[in-house]
Amino acid sequence: SLLDSLLTGEDVRAVSVQDSTHSNGRLLLKCFLTHWVERYPSIHVFLYDMEEHRWTNGLAQGIRERMVLHCGYSQHWCGEKDSDLLKDFSVQKCVEAVGHAPLQEVAIIIDSVSTLLLHHTLSHVIRSLKLLGSKVASLLYLVHSDLHDSHVMAELNHVTFTRILLKSQEPTDNCTGQRGSCSLVHCKKSGRVVKKDEVYEVSEGYQLSGREVDMIPIVATRRQDPAANLTFSVSLTSKEKSDRAKTVLPYVRPQQPASSGGQIHYQPDQSDDIDHSDPDDDLDI
Repeated sequence: SLLDSLLTGEDVRAVSVQDSTHSNGRLLLKCFLTHWVERYPSIHVFLYDMEEHRWTNGLAQGIRERMVLHCGYSQHWCGEKDSDLLKDFSVQKCVEAVGHAPLQEVAIIIDSVSTLLLHHTLSHVIRSLKLLGSKVASLLYLVHSDLHDSHVMAELNHVTFTRILLKSQEPTDNCTGQRGSCSLVHCKKSGRVVKKDEVYEVSEGYQLSGREVDMIPIVATRRQDPAANLTFSVSLTSKEKSDRAKTVLPYVRPQQPASSGGQIHYQPDQSDDIDHSDPDDDLDI
């Protein structure tokens, strides 16, 4: 599936996970993190939605040791008490937080861009994401799609090479994971755009498996005759059809044979005074 190829493939640059109140996109962030720790030497996670201990809950100890957390979460909505990492969000600040690691070997996860948009302008966030995605190996960020209008989402999609739009989510039968459905739009390096609908399942240990939604074939059904079960007949016999064709309707004039030449028939009114000796008398010539 396309989801599996994104977890292990090389053609992954800027990826956005778009969730809503009906689905938790943070699960997919942790699934990507679980696979990326074996792929990238350095992974940095920038948190703006929750505390560090809540976000790392459920992650294996080995994964916690391989990633670097930068917490910009603030419990206050007042700008003076906001975290410096949230107030000063920029590409330069993110690069400084990464340190001396080569950017070509760094993967960055942001949770979430929706909080950044509450404290910064849309143009600043878009410009920063675009520049940051061009510098690092892979960029993955979460967006709460139901918090933004179509204009904001369109601008975010413009700087994203891969979009994962979560549709629904529910617990699995053993209640240790989640399953759901999503729509994916992936732009390859060649310029080809791939669109797919898939279902996925997150098992214990944030292991993600996906498969493409099976297309339901459309079976052509035979059209039933509505007059098949009637107690009387509504169809005509061949004789009845012939008699109907011979019937002359009252508003249809019978066809007259065409004459060889044209004729004009004039019938004068009773008040007409026709002078045959001078037919142009009424013209006052």
